[in-house]
Amino acid sequence: MEFFNVRVGDLELRSCGDHLLDREPHTTAEIVQWGEAHAEIQPSCWVLAYWAVSKDGYDLKFVGDRPFGERVDTEVFMNLAKIGQSLLGILSEKGE
Repeated sequence: MEFFNVRVGDLELRSCGDHLLDREPHTTAEIVQWGEAHAEIQPSCWVLAYWAVSKDGYDLKFVGDRPFGERVDTEVFMNLAKIGQSLLGILSEKGE
């Protein structure tokens, strides 16, 4: 699969491996939120949602209620989710 990422404000859609790691071949994607907690040391982020492969294609899974937190821009989140679903669909059709 091709690497991709789309960032809007503090939300980012990015490709990743099956175990949500960057060090393995990218086969799925996740939406993360970037934070300021330790920005002086290293930027930090946490996963809001990720895609899992099923017999029907890619399923978007939420991590608890993180996508509904007060710091999350719901409109941006939903737009990134739509983009991610489309990209994964296109890439899976291409056989990547």
